[in-house]
Amino acid sequence: MASLQTPKIVLLGLPSTGKTSFLAALRHYIEVDTPNKKLIQYDYSENDEYLTKIYFDWLGCALPTRTPANAKTYRNIKLFLQHIETEEKLILDVPDIAGETFNQQWESRSWTKLYMSEIEQADGLILFIHSQDVRTPVFLHDIYALTEGEEEDYISKLEPWSPRKAPTQVVLVELLQFHLEHFHRKPMPVAIVISAWEKLLSGGTGITPERWLERNLPLLSQFLIANQEKLQTNVYGVSAQGGDFANTEERTKLQHLDDAAERIKVQVGTEHSNDISAPIQWLLNTWQSPSTQ
Repeated sequence: MASLQTPKIVLLGLPSTGKTSFLAALRHYIEVDTPNKKLIQYDYSENDEYLTKIYFDWLGCALPTRTPANAKTYRNIKLFLQHIETEEKLILDVPDIAGETFNQQWESRSWTKLYMSEIEQADGLILFIHSQDVRTPVFLHDIYALTEGEEEDYISKLEPWSPRKAPTQVVLVELLQFHLEHFHRKPMPVAIVISAWEKLLSGGTGITPERWLERNLPLLSQFLIANQEKLQTNVYGVSAQGGDFANTEERTKLQHLDDAAERIKVQVGTEHSNDISAPIQWLLNTWQSPSTQ
């Protein structure tokens, strides 16, 4: 069981959901003086070479290097942090796990011993969901309508099902259930990060992260509401990059910002900030709550 003096956070998310970009932006946050900053780094990680690489990729608006689904590249990234106001020191032990690992958990219904060990020692999860990459359910009546009721055309449009084609919300609910079985903290603290949030902000929708979750992943939203005695959650809209690095126009605009921290956008409820540490701050607060002891 993990100690609160060395809390362990596991980043959970399917491939390309923003975990690496989040870590890179967090490195910027703890390295650079920013207004209302709460955490600083008091020592360097043994994995500083890797953190430095993804950080400079982020600064240069280079597409992030994805964590390979290979046990030999598995890293435990330790961030040695100190709270500015209280001067309390803590070590955030963040296993850097490839998103493909979570796909494999869903498909094979099994975990490695290494991952099991991480979960048994974890104090909190950050669940990443990409706002622009959600596999939605396909209903039979929709396929039938496309073929105008012609049975042969209807059958020809059907493809063999595989676990990879499962709706995103089904996979995420199952993964959370897997984790609940082995998590020592009750309720299990989960900060939900909806990434690429700049797409929602630029669209002027005015939607909150909670409302987005309710509209786009209703099964997951209802699962969280129905299991509040088991799960303690908070939802964040996060743009760690500030835009699409693959888009030349957006990348050029981001590169010319005077302060790279301006790229970071974080929304909690209706409140907006540039504080990428917000999910971690919330997890720290839940660990002090008697309900999670």
